[in-house]
Amino acid sequence: MSLQAIKQVTEAERSASDALAAAENEAAELIAAAERDGEALLARAGEAAAAECAALLKKAESRAENTAHEIAAKNTEECAQLRADAEKRLADAQARIVGKVVGR
Repeated sequence: MSLQAIKQVTEAERSASDALAAAENEAAELIAAAERDGEALLARAGEAAAAECAALLKKAESRAENTAHEIAAKNTEECAQLRADAEKRLADAQARIVGKVVGR
């Protein structure tokens, strides 16, 4: 092989080696960028999920509070009705007791 051919082969190998190194560097940069983008996307998705969860929790708490108020109001009405019924019966009970004691 001539000296010129050896130089050409050596230069071609060096050029191929440089191209391979450049391709490896570019691939590493693309991988790093993809990982950063993926992590950022994952973080945004996590934040969105947390915000949605907080909104759902707030909505559930609001519904629970409304239900609790409705139940309390219903119980208050029922207690008032029971108290009124008891007061009506109390007068009858007192009259019967007095009638039995006096009637003896």
